[in-house]
Amino acid sequence: MNIKLTFMGTSHGFNEAGRFCSSTVVTVGGKHYIIDAGAPIMGLLRTYGFDFRDIAGIFITHSHQDHYIGLVEYQAQIEGFNQFSDVATDIYVPVGFPKEKINTYNFGNPEGRLRPIPGAAPDSGRTEARVNFKTYADDEGVIFDDGTVKITGVPNMHIPHSHSFIFEACGKRIVFSGDLKHDMPDYPAILTDPTAGRSNLLIIEGAHTRLNKDTSIDLFRRTQTQRMIVNHIYYGYNTHEAVDDMRDRLSDLFPVDEAFDGMVIKI
Repeated sequence: MNIKLTFMGTSHGFNEAGRFCSSTVVTVGGKHYIIDAGAPIMGLLRTYGFDFRDIAGIFITHSHQDHYIGLVEYQAQIEGFNQFSDVATDIYVPVGFPKEKINTYNFGNPEGRLRPIPGAAPDSGRTEARVNFKTYADDEGVIFDDGTVKITGVPNMHIPHSHSFIFEACGKRIVFSGDLKHDMPDYPAILTDPTAGRSNLLIIEGAHTRLNKDTSIDLFRRTQTQRMIVNHIYYGYNTHEAVDDMRDRLSDLFPVDEAFDGMVIKI
C-alpha cells in the first residue's frame, strides 16, 4: 500500500505569492491525515477533491497561527451547514492550544456548537460537536493509532508545547520536523540514531535556520533517510540557491526537493 502526500500549503509564518501556510494531507488506505491547518484548508480540501468524511484526523504541531488558523473557517463551515451533518472530525492539539478562542469566535460558546447525537431521543440531553478537539500531552508519545497509522509526538524547542511528528504506516516512516529552534538542537533524535533504521522521508522546515550552513550539512549527513523535502519555506533564510547548494552537498546520500503548493508524492 502506498502513502500519498499532498502539500496544500508550504509557506512560513504568512502566505507568500503562490504559497499558503502549512498544511499537508497524508493519505493511507482511503483515509486522510492532515498535518497542520494553517492553509485555508476548507477550500483547498475541496480543490484537491478530498472528502471530509474520509478525514481520520487533523494534527497540529504547535500553537502558532500559521499552523492552525485554517481551523476557524473549517469549524465554522463544518458545524454551520447541514450538508456536513454526517461529518465528524477529531483535531489533535498540544497543551495550551487556544481551542476555546476558536470555539468562541465561531459560536460565542467556549464548548463549541453542540448538537443532538443522531438517533438519540430528543429529550436525552446527549449532544456532540462535529468538530472535536483532543489535547495531547508533551510526554504522551503516541498521540494517535488507528491500527493503520501511528503518529508519535516528539517535543521540540520552537515554543513551549511544540512538536515534531513521526508518522508510521504500511511499514514506512515519515518524519515531520515541525518548526525547530535556530541551529536545530532539537532535531528529531530518531533521524541520527543508528539503531532506529532508515526513515523513508524527512520533511524538514526551512524557516528558522539556514539549511546549507556547515553545521546543518554535518547534521544532515548523519541523517538516515531515503529522501528529504524542504517545507515551510522562508526565502529570507533559505533561497532557491541555498536549497540548491544543500542539495548538491547531500547528493551522494539522498535526494533533496523543495516543496510547493499542490505537490503530490507517493512513497
